[in-house]
Amino acid sequence: MSKNESVKQANSNIENKEDHLKRNKRLLILDVVLIICAILSFIILCVFGFFIIKDTLWQILLIAQAVFNLLLGTTLSLVIQTKIGTYKCKVCGNTFNPTFKQVLFTLHFGSTKHLNCSKCNKKTWHKKIPDENL
Repeated sequence: MSKNESVKQANSNIENKEDHLKRNKRLLILDVVLIICAILSFIILCVFGFFIIKDTLWQILLIAQAVFNLLLGTTLSLVIQTKIGTYKCKVCGNTFNPTFKQVLFTLHFGSTKHLNCSKCNKKTWHKKIPDENL
């Protein structure tokens, strides 16, 4: 590989990393906005359904829509969270991305999740490693 080719490859890698970081930052902002909208929608529709609307059918429809919005928002948020960042195993130091199913059914505390490591298969609390400059 010549010097020019290696410089081009290094520049390409830097640009790819910058694009990746920008994409993840946009996804993180989208995640926060999505959760806020889902919670506000749930609260507003429940207030209307429980206290303002008197017709029983409309109350049921509003409450059902509120629950649907909350479930949809949290599901989409989990999909976004599986795409942003990686997790680091405390036992072997391996970094990995969990599947959606693992993220959905795991215990968590903030960005720390109780997952099986893909390398050593130990179930421990794994800390999320955010991408740089987010």
